[in-house]
Amino acid sequence: MRVDAVKVSRFMRQIDVGNEGKVFTVKGVEMQNVANEGEAPDEKAVCYFSEFEKPLVLNVTNFESIIKISGKEDSDDWAGTKVLVYNNPEIEFGGKTTGGIRVRKPKDTDVVATKSADAKW
Repeated sequence: MRVDAVKVSRFMRQIDVGNEGKVFTVKGVEMQNVANEGEAPDEKAVCYFSEFEKPLVLNVTNFESIIKISGKEDSDDWAGTKVLVYNNPEIEFGGKTTGGIRVRKPKDTDVVATKSADAKW
């Protein structure tokens, strides 16, 4: 078992989607404090999905990708948009290859995520 399998996170992580990724349906986007407890507040856009309880913290790259996929500039209009969320192992952060979550338009052959019993929004 890998250590990232036992780490608890309130946001979507690479291990949650894998390299193949999963297709999710956008429920909505809201600004949320993503800082760890005891740290200074850090407000970021987070995207909620119908099929998964943890939201995805949106960086600029993923935000812009969903704009292209949905054809809508305003995240308030993204509900119902299908996206493939996947781990790209080649993403670098701080000079190291760490991998990271990316979003793209799904293909017919992509795996559709099943609805989580805990899904909220």
